[in-house]
Amino acid sequence: MNTTKDATAERPAEARPSGQSKPKVPEQVMHTQSELNLIREILIGPTEELNEGRLVELVRMIEEQEDAMNKRLNKLEAQFKKLAAVTENNQIHLVGEIGGAMVAIGQKVMDLQDKVQPLSPITKP
Repeated sequence: MNTTKDATAERPAEARPSGQSKPKVPEQVMHTQSELNLIREILIGPTEELNEGRLVELVRMIEEQEDAMNKRLNKLEAQFKKLAAVTENNQIHLVGEIGGAMVAIGQKVMDLQDKVQPLSPITKP
């Protein structure tokens, strides 16, 4: 039995340049590439144009929604400002009414004090 193996027998065949295959001429490569580009344009071109059109439409719709939302926000902001002004005016008016009521009550208390005579002290018999 021979324990030594021939290293070349187990090795896969190496790629050897053969005289039969010729390198492609750059013109052939360019022609093939242009054919591939033409096929790609035929197959994918309409889909890309359709998708691009859809994206443009989506952007337009989003811009319209943004404009509508901005108008609504501006109206809401104006209503909040109006509400704040009305609330402030009501608060000022209410504080004035409360002050007037306190003055009137104070005046009535003073009038009552004038009418009430002091009681004489109670004496024990």
